[in-house]
Amino acid sequence: MAVAFADGSLSIYSSYHGDRLYQINDEEISYPITALSWRPTTIQSCDAQSFKALGADGRILYWKPKYQNKMKTLLVSETNSYQCLDYSPDQGSKFVAAGKLPILEVYDDEKLERITEFKTAGGVGHTNRIFCVKFDPQQQNIIYSGGWDCTVNIWDLRTGKCSGSIFGPQICGEAIDVKSDSSILLTGSHQVKDGLQLWDLRTQACTKKIQWDEKGQDVSQIYSAKFTNPKKDFIIAGGSDKNQAKVFSADTGKAVSIFGGLPKACLVTDTSLEGNLCLLGCADGSIQKLIYHKKLNINNCLIKIMTTKSGKQSSSSGNSNLLSNLQRIQKLLESELKDIEKKIFQDENQYLKDSASYGAITKGWDGAANQQKAAAGAAGGRKHTKFTQLDRLFSYSSLTAPNTEEETKSLTLGKQNKNYERDKQLRAKQANIIGLKNKQKRKNKGQFGGPGSIMGLSNDDNNDGQDLLSDEDIGMKNEDSAGNIDQVDSDYQ
Repeated sequence: MAVAFADGSLSIYSSYHGDRLYQINDEEISYPITALSWRPTTIQSCDAQSFKALGADGRILYWKPKYQNKMKTLLVSETNSYQCLDYSPDQGSKFVAAGKLPILEVYDDEKLERITEFKTAGGVGHTNRIFCVKFDPQQQNIIYSGGWDCTVNIWDLRTGKCSGSIFGPQICGEAIDVKSDSSILLTGSHQVKDGLQLWDLRTQACTKKIQWDEKGQDVSQIYSAKFTNPKKDFIIAGGSDKNQAKVFSADTGKAVSIFGGLPKACLVTDTSLEGNLCLLGCADGSIQKLIYHKKLNINNCLIKIMTTKSGKQSSSSGNSNLLSNLQRIQKLLESELKDIEKKIFQDENQYLKDSASYGAITKGWDGAANQQKAAAGAAGGRKHTKFTQLDRLFSYSSLTAPNTEEETKSLTLGKQNKNYERDKQLRAKQANIIGLKNKQKRKNKGQFGGPGSIMGLSNDDNNDGQDLLSDEDIGMKNEDSAGNIDQVDSDYQ
């Protein structure tokens, strides 16, 4: 997070922790820094981040991490005093700057060459200071601008001309934004009425007016307004009437969160890429950091990062609420995580049951080689193979998996003990079957006579120890004894 001040100094903070990373105090920069913008990039590395800043003395400044506590002056305009800046959405190949003069200057970011400039022609254009410029997020050749002349102009880089105008909004800060997935334009006016408005860019007509107060009794003269990221379903705006900032639903126009009690007017608003962190810049030089969560409805300041122009860290007036709010967020996230893990646990439970007869990723696919046999066993009342917690793979998470070696060991021993008891019961059934079959064979041998009879000769010729069953034969004979005992589980075949 980059913060600019009226004395020309800049500070760069960790937006989540509030720690100051860099402090830039350049003796050559004595005028206020009036605008800055991070260059858009898909690279997450800190070294790939950079921004440009504009000064009231006409400077165009540049910073990247290797400069640390210094900035580089790229250009100095002898005629213009800049107020606003924006990058093109195509990785920032271009940027536009404007200010005191009713002119938009468009530059190539790499070459620092002016591509074009938009001026008033034929009575079309701006007649006063410009306080906001905005590239269209989907059409990189379209730029919107607004200022004190109560006009929002639409410029086309391909024609070099103004292609349309919206009349009414008085723009006094970064108060123009475009909804990226539609043709909806947002404006925030520093006026006593019609502060927030939504416009259809196809017809350039107002489609919705959002009341700052539901009763319509007061307004906030707006300095800053924008859609929140990433879905842009909400609008965050701040102004000077009651020193407030609010979050509104873009669909219903109703306020869903109110950030009140700000020390001074709210001049700047911004949100994180995820949309859950809001930053408010106030006229007293403080940066209010707030966490917004639709289920928690946190409306109060969590931490005040800075209160002095010189960049000295201040005591945090909102820290009394910080711990309690973070604890509430922690409980909510733990609850949401538990619900997700429970669903994963249940889904894997069903998967292991459904795949018991044919095999599973955690136990192999032996059953799949003989599906007909498995299907016949299931049709004959075959029991599904049971599984234990150690058979799980996907639902071993922070809440469902064993937390200690002792718990893991107890589960393992539990499985071994259970297998031992099952093996013991199986051996007892096998011994019983062996005894019954041997008894039957002896009975049959005595009934049909001794050696010399037809049956006796047959038995003697094929005896070789096969007239009595042994433990080694039980694996083969179990298949013939399905009517006498339960089918042995597939993993003990």
